[in-house]
Amino acid sequence: MLTKAAAARVLDVTPQMVQIYCHRGMPLTSEAEVTTWYEVNVASKKKKAVTHSDARENLAMNDEDLSLDKMLERLRMAEAQAGREVEQAAPGADKQAALRAYNQAAKNRCEIEAEIIRVKREARELLTPDQCEEVLAKLRPVVAKMDTAAQSLGFKCNPSDPELAMGHISDYFEGLKAMFRDALGEEAAE
Repeated sequence: MLTKAAAARVLDVTPQMVQIYCHRGMPLTSEAEVTTWYEVNVASKKKKAVTHSDARENLAMNDEDLSLDKMLERLRMAEAQAGREVEQAAPGADKQAALRAYNQAAKNRCEIEAEIIRVKREARELLTPDQCEEVLAKLRPVVAKMDTAAQSLGFKCNPSDPELAMGHISDYFEGLKAMFRDALGEEAAE
């Protein structure tokens, strides 16, 4: 028969933890039985706790191109499992380890939720191909007006030398069209 202090030394835990383990059914008959009971009832549960790096590795190993929604689903499941382990853990070191695992799982979930919100916000800011075509269709008449502006405005701007005015106006609008081409691509300024 072992004393609780001897069992604490064998397991490398506090005597208070041994007291808790005894209430949970740990025998004090021999070192081998104490160690076996501990491995089955405590150590195996500690190994199941999901940590930040475990969750990320697990997700990366299972699916290289895992969508954010799938990652969120898996992290919610890991958080729920960690919550159940907190409920089942005995007070003391086990409870603290379970709470750390739960907090990390909750943090992982929050990070993915923030990423999903960021991606959705970016998607709203981008134009769809149909919206791009609509913008280009609205810009085409403006570009056409630029092409004819020099001739229609040259005489009005400088009646004594309309050719000089037409050259300046044409150069100005060619510069604007070049800016459109650079910003929107060749087809936008055509």
